[in-house]
Amino acid sequence: MIPRQPTNTNSTHDSDKKGSPYPHVWDFSLLPTKPDKTADEPRLDIYKQATAKLAEIEQLLRPFTTPDFVRSVITRLTEICNATGNYDILDEALERHRNNVRRLNM
Repeated sequence: MIPRQPTNTNSTHDSDKKGSPYPHVWDFSLLPTKPDKTADEPRLDIYKQATAKLAEIEQLLRPFTTPDFVRSVITRLTEICNATGNYDILDEALERHRNNVRRLNM
């Protein structure tokens, strides 16, 4: 299950704040509570990096694909990361999408 923050149904998405039409899809901010706060600090850094990589993938794909395709890619990558706890797939996906965009621009 993808962690999501509660949203106000009477307002528009937080997309205006984060620049994405669906920032809740790749929200890694919900962490299990632990007694030792310092234990979460490295995880927070990983989540920030993951969020930045997903945002870059979104920005790469947006001009060339439909919003549904972009949403599907971001959602699937988020699901894989959440299920496995391994965020290395984002590096691979980012590189693959960069290469695809380079080929389209040639």
